[in-house]
Amino acid sequence: MLAKAGVALGKALHKASPQLLGQEISDIVEKHSIGAAAAGLGVAWLPAAGSSAALAVCAGFVWSMYFRINSKIGVPFSKNILKSVGTAIAANLVSAVVGSLVVSAAFSLIPGLGSIAASALMAGVSFALTWSCGLVYLKVLTRFAEANVDFNNVSDEDLKAMAKDVLAKENVKEMMKQAKEQFKAAKARGDIRKDADNVKPISDEE
Repeated sequence: MLAKAGVALGKALHKASPQLLGQEISDIVEKHSIGAAAAGLGVAWLPAAGSSAALAVCAGFVWSMYFRINSKIGVPFSKNILKSVGTAIAANLVSAVVGSLVVSAAFSLIPGLGSIAASALMAGVSFALTWSCGLVYLKVLTRFAEANVDFNNVSDEDLKAMAKDVLAKENVKEMMKQAKEQFKAAKARGDIRKDADNVKPISDEE
């Protein structure tokens, strides 16, 4: 789903090499999802508050991911718009993973093994949420590009409305299923634990 969405965006933007651009964009989403998962491993250890903390961490990775995608394709949205849109998309998606968040909070109250289980679970949730936010954003950008809309005239409300429409027509369960498969693959490769190699969120000063 992610690779196809990246290529579709490249074609909609009339790029000379949509396949190459699609791969580069997919890599941006993948790396930010891995970074969010690694961060989720840490915050899920916080008793009870782990789920909320993980979502807060995801938010930083999501808007940073959007900013880096925009830099790659030349879309001029401000950081404030990206933060607003990223939060809105994540909020719409979180209902699909809320069960895992509740379980994580319960696990985090149990010393020892419970905290380990919560940490592992939250890593998967953080990855899936960030990955899915990336996929939705690519589809949103593609819709605007296909309509030949001037991105300079697109507001955060326009983006939120389009994201809501995209989500209404997407199979969110299938999206999350694919995200979980990608997480399993990244975990098997050992990517989640490679802290030095993980992408970090962009600070407001950058």
